[in-house]
Amino acid sequence: SLQWPNDKIFVVLDILRYMLLINSAATYISTTDTLAKLVAIRQRTNNLPTPTLVMLYRVIANFAVKPATAAAISASVAEVVEHFFELGAEEKSNSKAMAAVSLSILNLCTLLRLSNSDDERVLLCSLAAQLLDEVSGKLEEQQEAAETLIRSIATAINTSSAIKEQAMALGCTDTIKKFAENPATPGKTGATARSAAQFLRI
Repeated sequence: SLQWPNDKIFVVLDILRYMLLINSAATYISTTDTLAKLVAIRQRTNNLPTPTLVMLYRVIANFAVKPATAAAISASVAEVVEHFFELGAEEKSNSKAMAAVSLSILNLCTLLRLSNSDDERVLLCSLAAQLLDEVSGKLEEQQEAAETLIRSIATAINTSSAIKEQAMALGCTDTIKKFAENPATPGKTGATARSAAQFLRI
């Protein structure tokens, strides 16, 4: 069903998103190549309708939640992250798409806290920092994404002092610090940034 035309696949993705929350269904899905096909959906076209893109990213976010599918996405972190590094301008300007992407990143950061390599955690941190910087000029409409990305960076960095050192050297905490120190940073984003800055001692 994931091979359906792009204008028909929304319903399939929505059903898959729900199935991933059911243990027995998630266990079965973990034995298939579903995740690879999900990444391929975005790679095969640049003309997916925005609602379909949002649903696609919500499905990927759910992959990182259930233990049954955790191993599958842990083994494909590099491919998923590479895809998110290549988001188009239309996706980055859509608050719902960015909220779904940010949730995927946060779920991956949470999943990988005690597993996988330091390189993959630093890669996720770099991705979150890049996207946070890109939404920083649109905080009124991108607050949900900004808050989730801040939490993603804090989650990734908090795994070890070595990762914190690498992430800070790459500038991953710069935007958090900027938000935390600026009293004009909107509501929840400012509060989240200040909490993260205090937690990370930056």
